[in-house]
Amino acid sequence: MRDIHRPRRRGGRERAGVALLMVISAITILALVLVQFSAQTRTHLMAGVNMRDELTATTVADTAIALTRACLDPQALLGGQNNPLAAIASQQLKNVDPEKMCNLLLGLFVSSRLDLPIGGLSFEVKDVQGLGIQGAEIEELSLTSEASFLALNALRCPPNQAAPGEPSLNCPEQTLVVSVLRAMMCDRRLDPVFEFEQADGRKYTRGEIIANLIDWVDADDQRTRIDEDLNWQITFDAGESEDGYFRSRVRGSEPKNAPFDSTEELRLLPGMNSQLYEFLKPRISVHTSGKLNANYVSEELLADMLWAKDPLNALQKSGCEGLRTQSLDPDDDADPEKQGGQTRALYRVIAKLFVKARQIRELQALMGLPIKSSQHFEQIARDPLNYICTNDPRLTLAAAGAPITPQQIDLCKAQTLGPLLPEGTTWTIDNYNQVMASVSQTLRLLSRDLEFQSPVLRLQVKAKAGNLTKRVMAVLRRGGATSGKAPNQPIPPRPAPPNLPPNLEKPVEDLNKELLEQATGQNAVRI
Repeated sequence: MRDIHRPRRRGGRERAGVALLMVISAITILALVLVQFSAQTRTHLMAGVNMRDELTATTVADTAIALTRACLDPQALLGGQNNPLAAIASQQLKNVDPEKMCNLLLGLFVSSRLDLPIGGLSFEVKDVQGLGIQGAEIEELSLTSEASFLALNALRCPPNQAAPGEPSLNCPEQTLVVSVLRAMMCDRRLDPVFEFEQADGRKYTRGEIIANLIDWVDADDQRTRIDEDLNWQITFDAGESEDGYFRSRVRGSEPKNAPFDSTEELRLLPGMNSQLYEFLKPRISVHTSGKLNANYVSEELLADMLWAKDPLNALQKSGCEGLRTQSLDPDDDADPEKQGGQTRALYRVIAKLFVKARQIRELQALMGLPIKSSQHFEQIARDPLNYICTNDPRLTLAAAGAPITPQQIDLCKAQTLGPLLPEGTTWTIDNYNQVMASVSQTLRLLSRDLEFQSPVLRLQVKAKAGNLTKRVMAVLRRGGATSGKAPNQPIPPRPAPPNLPPNLEKPVEDLNKELLEQATGQNAVRI
């Protein structure tokens, strides 16, 4: 009997083992499905969170634009056009620094803080209902004048009044911008751009790139030529037309023969690769064609403008020779190869001193503009080092009400000037005083090309929500309406440049255009 039942028990065990394997397999498959489902759920959840954060950051950034527009509109701040004090107060607001005033407004409505431009005082206002945006913050906000950047459209000369219909060349504005562009492009970081072939298999010179900029904006069809071997003179090239030159280098491209509408148009120029474009983009403006703003101009651009205004710069060597010497050693005056670089290095030191003096004046002006007129500019520019040491609040506090002695001023000058000089420089205060006596004429020439108020401003906002960051750049006109009818001084939406190559079918400023217009109207242009 045992022999008869034994096979049956063995078959039962086999069936039980198969069932166990099936259960284990089912559990394994189910676990894999659950893991996959969980991973997909987490992915979708994170995608939803990112979409929420992106929308929040975009809303905060566009809110900053809208609030800045309201801040720049005196009518909106003062309750509309029916307020009889609006006209009077709007005149007073012209002398107020828009960046300081708008930072107060944005601090209240965006971050629930009141940041005063006095000693870094800051107050929380989170308990006030209706103020502050939850779940997001503005990490950076910069509002500066468009006139603090180099105006590329100044390369377009006005019509030739002496010979109507003839091309216009070598107007003062054009020659000044060409000189500044030359100084910019002699930066050593750009050497690979001009030493190696670009994607089209050609080499380009600095003068050729600047000539392409001129041909893009001028009204004629004659090819511009800049002779780097002959003091960078601007002439016409009779051997080739603008259209022929552009078509031979960029397929389907031709010069616009009109002012720039967008910085993206630079990419359409022959020889303009990504490295050169990214270098020029933060230094130029296509929304102004006038003067520099003394309250915002950077020390780098100010130094290049001073060098360009120097009557002796036309005597410098061709190309970039003589522009790169950083020494300020008085013995270098005997070497003509070093004079150009010495002059440029000198102007960089003066520009740094000017910016430090302007910062001291900003403390004194509180909410006002630090430099309101050419007289204010000349007070600083005549001797920026002396201005720093006679107005530095730290030196005044150290004196404890007593008159500042000449010895204290001399010590301040030495401590201020030393760190700004290039390494190895043997300059002294006497050398500085001698140089400033000869530079005064150049400074007076520069003051004619300055402005002190900012009708057109560049706003840069960096908003963060969660792990996502949104950056927005917009150009705003001061005094534009924010409600009711159309703005009284609108900046129209920029049209797309003509003849875009296949890889540039849509300019950057047209992206998210609908969202931008909903938030800001037509008084802002994304750049």
